[in-house]
Amino acid sequence: MPLHVDGTQAVGKIGVQPADVHVGCHELSSPQISRPRAFAALFARRRIRIRPLLIGGRRSAADAGDRKCPGIVAMGKAAELAKANLPEMARVGILRDRLEAGISENID
Repeated sequence: MPLHVDGTQAVGKIGVQPADVHVGCHELSSPQISRPRAFAALFARRRIRIRPLLIGGRRSAADAGDRKCPGIVAMGKAAELAKANLPEMARVGILRDRLEAGISENID
């Protein structure tokens, strides 16, 4: 049984390679990596067959939506920038853990 994972919250916070995550499909969305809005990516293993829910469009019977190339390119650039920022996110994680520990120690 293939497993579909929503990896949206991990993007830009921890290094994730969809090929290394042994699931059928791995999904992410662009707002979590600082824009553009309303874009998502789905990494699917080759053995996974995906059938569209909507059929028909201007270009062909199999295409139910338009591909917005500038947004797709922008999402790719945002992913590159998020990857470059991963070392800083590790520092943010350490600060978060320190804050959480300090709060927990001071709660009566």
